[in-house]
Amino acid sequence: MKRSARAILGTVTAVLALALSGTAGSASASVIYVDVIPDRVIQDGTFIWDVDNDGDKDLILSQTFGCVGNCLTSANASALSGGIVMATATDVAPLSAGALIGPGSTFGGSGLMALDTFDSNTMQIFSEEGLWDGGLLAFLGFSFTNASGLHYGWARVKVDDTSNIMTVFDAAYDDAPDAAILAPAVPEPAAMALLLLGGIGLAARRVGRHRR
Repeated sequence: MKRSARAILGTVTAVLALALSGTAGSASASVIYVDVIPDRVIQDGTFIWDVDNDGDKDLILSQTFGCVGNCLTSANASALSGGIVMATATDVAPLSAGALIGPGSTFGGSGLMALDTFDSNTMQIFSEEGLWDGGLLAFLGFSFTNASGLHYGWARVKVDDTSNIMTVFDAAYDDAPDAAILAPAVPEPAAMALLLLGGIGLAARRVGRHRR
């Protein structure tokens, strides 16, 4: 009985080690997840983002605020080496989970996410523009170019209502050039490793039951 239990644990552990080694070694041709820690809050400023950390900036996310009579806040996105997925010629598309970002997407160099004009005293809103208006949390689709070619990715972004302050949570891109990506795709080997960790827990419980 002990030999059987050890064999189960040994097999699961070996497969887990293989999966983890695959996670580390698959970075050359796979989905690369980028966790923004801490979450990046963009308020009356600009986030110039090197998504793949190669030393070259890829995206610009900005939030502006100003009052001359009425107050105006805006959130915008632009690309430095690729493009932003657009819904119209001027509006950045807020993508839902499952959206495909790739060669068939419509890209632009920059676009509006949200814009509000309001009275600073009464907070009465005079006008609202942009598809991210209203406190939306969605996926921003983008592309960028590095030494290996053109890559597609997504970023999870929230735009606060009225203030249009942005929060960037995380992102991912496909390290294989010209490969489309689904929002919010994450590296498969990592998910497999988590499943296998669960398998080890189940095996350990079974071992405990047999010993009782």
